[in-house]
Amino acid sequence: MTELKAVVKLPLFDGKESNFCNWWARFKAYARVHGFADVLTDEKPALLGDTESDPKHFDETSHSEVVKMYKKNAVAVSQFTMSFTNDECMGYVFKSITS
Repeated sequence: MTELKAVVKLPLFDGKESNFCNWWARFKAYARVHGFADVLTDEKPALLGDTESDPKHFDETSHSEVVKMYKKNAVAVSQFTMSFTNDECMGYVFKSITS
């Protein structure tokens, strides 16, 4: 799988509605290769728990499913954010950030 990571590059989204379906299909394929496709859902994964939960209280060396899910979610949010190429898309990111 490591070899695929070098080949599958993060797809970029230019904000054009006509390009969304192709970008989303490519982004999901990228997520599958990089191991975070299971957190790309309409609903928050149950393991992430309460929105007030703070992952910092987990032992980062732990291999619990909760820690793994937090890490996957962090990777997904990071890659999703990095795929946007214009200010309009980034505006949606900024609006979605919670305290």
